[in-house]
Amino acid sequence: FVVSNSIPGKKLLGDWRFPPIFFVAGFLFEVVLCKLRINNINFYDVYKRKQAHEFVVKKHQLDDYLKTITLEASRKPTNALTFMIGSQTAHIWLNPMKDYKDFIQKAEADYQAQQQELAEVEEYLKKKREDRLKQIS
Repeated sequence: FVVSNSIPGKKLLGDWRFPPIFFVAGFLFEVVLCKLRINNINFYDVYKRKQAHEFVVKKHQLDDYLKTITLEASRKPTNALTFMIGSQTAHIWLNPMKDYKDFIQKAEADYQAQQQELAEVEEYLKKKREDRLKQIS
């Protein structure tokens, strides 16, 4: 309560003095997500890798993956909405997902390599079982 009263413009704008603050906060939050790198990795590198892996796994496991996506619409308070608008503005400006396609291709290649490796292990185990059965017989 003390913080909200310390922000000027209450008589002129009332509660509408907060959305610009939340817009700037959302914008800066997104800039930090895009620009802050720890060990040369930022938030979107991790996000894209996880999303690409999840996409490829679901693509191979579920034929109707796209049917499972639900869209929910709900009402948001003005401040949260302006935070999101600020965040999206920075997101559009910085475009951190422009190379998402490359992450999907890498995840697909990793998935195929993993499947190949599993098939080779299965073949090896099958051969070992057959050899063991021949020894027993």
